[in-house]
Amino acid sequence: MPRFLLLPLAILAATVLAACTAAKEDATPTPSAGSPAATPATPTPTEPPGGAGGGGLEGTVVPITTPFPTPPPVPADWATYSQPASEKSSAFELSHPADWVVQEGDPTGPGVGLSIVMWSWQEGQPPGDSIKLDLTVVPLKTGYTGCEPPGDAPASLGGLTGWQTVEAYDPAKSNGLTQSHWVAADRDGLRYCLAGLFIQGIDETTFLQILESFRFID
Repeated sequence: MPRFLLLPLAILAATVLAACTAAKEDATPTPSAGSPAATPATPTPTEPPGGAGGGGLEGTVVPITTPFPTPPPVPADWATYSQPASEKSSAFELSHPADWVVQEGDPTGPGVGLSIVMWSWQEGQPPGDSIKLDLTVVPLKTGYTGCEPPGDAPASLGGLTGWQTVEAYDPAKSNGLTQSHWVAADRDGLRYCLAGLFIQGIDETTFLQILESFRFID
């Protein structure tokens, strides 16, 4: 799997999907209508590198044969997350449903990168069609190779020309993870990667609305 997903999936396993006690054993990933190929190959997850808890899962790339449709406008009752400019990132903002839980990025925290995490439920086991969102910003000078171009198809992030990949998973073997969709672009020596992790269902519309709302404000 792409190296960028090791961090999101590790966080997913540690902070989100630990609450999942069971997954749908008969669920088969189905791409959103009109975008990824209608009949993707069956995903074949493998054990995490180094044994359980390693944070690695193998997904099956879902070919993006046509552009994703333009999502509906962001609802008026959504909230706006703003990240101020710092040594770790440019200033940017994005919209998200107001009832989502948000773990803000700390530009003064340890490490070289910045991470913002959001998820769509309040507590307990994620219901169907749940989403976890990871936005990571990492300086390229560190040798970071996650979210590497060219991805599977071109994409846009905050007005930048970028790339994207969709991967499908077997939720019966991945604690409910059904599909991931990530979009990345580089700016001023930094790589910005927005990843949506879909749990027990796929809600590309919400992810695409958030993606469309992302913009740099410096």
